[in-house]
Amino acid sequence: MKFKKVISLAISIVMGISVLPTANIFAEENYNNAQGQWKFDFGSSDNVEDGYIGVSADTKFTDSLEYGFIGIGERDYKFNAGSLMDSFNTIQGQQIELVNGTGSGTGANSDFVAAVCGSAVTEPNDFYDYTTENPIRFSMTAENGGYYNVKVTLANSSQSEAAKISLFAERRHQLLTDVEIPAGENLEYSFNVDVETVYFKSINGNYKDDSISIEVTGKNAAIASMEVTKLENGTTLWLMGDSTGCDQGCGFPYFPLQNYAGTGQGLTKYLPENIALSNQGDGGINSGDNSHYNNVKLKQGDYLYAE
Repeated sequence: MKFKKVISLAISIVMGISVLPTANIFAEENYNNAQGQWKFDFGSSDNVEDGYIGVSADTKFTDSLEYGFIGIGERDYKFNAGSLMDSFNTIQGQQIELVNGTGSGTGANSDFVAAVCGSAVTEPNDFYDYTTENPIRFSMTAENGGYYNVKVTLANSSQSEAAKISLFAERRHQLLTDVEIPAGENLEYSFNVDVETVYFKSINGNYKDDSISIEVTGKNAAIASMEVTKLENGTTLWLMGDSTGCDQGCGFPYFPLQNYAGTGQGLTKYLPENIALSNQGDGGINSGDNSHYNNVKLKQGDYLYAE
């Protein structure tokens, strides 16, 4: 947490933001030691399933809370580690609006957090029709070098029309693209994450990743619940490449065909759910760049993708 803590401390001092009481996500009351698992119930704080951590639309990620949404605060644009956490960038004046909603599921999936959408935008040639959606950006503290399984339940926030939802993990690694969810229904999806240090030339050094991030976008997009289970080990695909394969940032509003992505950000869509991707690529990398290769920790059963 060193990199993010330094930034958060500086922002707090400059802006006079009060520091929230520490809520350790690894504390016994938040962590199921028997299963090595954290469970999150998204929606109203008055309707939290037993054994779950409640996350409402106004739960903001901080180093003291250790889980929550990114981009919902007026000054979150100053949290410039965000682009390294999930590849989304905001500038002053841009703020994501989220709301709590009631779904048709049961238990932790009986409610959800949804994004408030913008207006429809049509290209000048009328060939493409976009709707500008605010992404739902959720992060939780994780162990650097830890290997996790993540199960997300996505929801359709509408009771009358279908949703078209895309799901990303980490730095905008694609998992689902424009998947339709019928009105009032949910969709469950599982994937693995390997939380590893990455060298970025933009910060002239290693970024010690210590969080798991997911991002949900699309028409009537919502998230109902999330379960994160720490695994003893797992299979990782390590990617080495230049700007054509590395994780690329994006801005707002989010238009899929305008906010480009490298090959690595698209590979996860085609990987089995039991294989995690660690993208060690960077713009301008070459075969003799040991600063990037030094973070690759191949073990038996892993894969290496290089270009």
